[in-house]
Amino acid sequence: MRDAATEEKSLFDPATSGEEDWNEYQERIFDWTRAAARGRAKSPHAVIRARAGTGKTTTATKMADIISEESPTSNALFATFSKGIS
Repeated sequence: MRDAATEEKSLFDPATSGEEDWNEYQERIFDWTRAAARGRAKSPHAVIRARAGTGKTTTATKMADIISEESPTSNALFATFSKGIS
């Protein structure tokens, strides 16, 4: 039986959610997200462009998780055409 904390983690952890591992581009986005959340990125803005079905929504959701972990009091704006993120 899984508890709520385990269930929540599994939603975005590729190792437990059944998704493939994050690819090199996603890892680079997550590295930038961590730096931006700490105020250490060259720019506080990012644009992610990719084809349909490449994991943009999942990546943006993970970015939101990273921001809330790294800087719980900060705010972030995600502008998207995806209903999954809104």
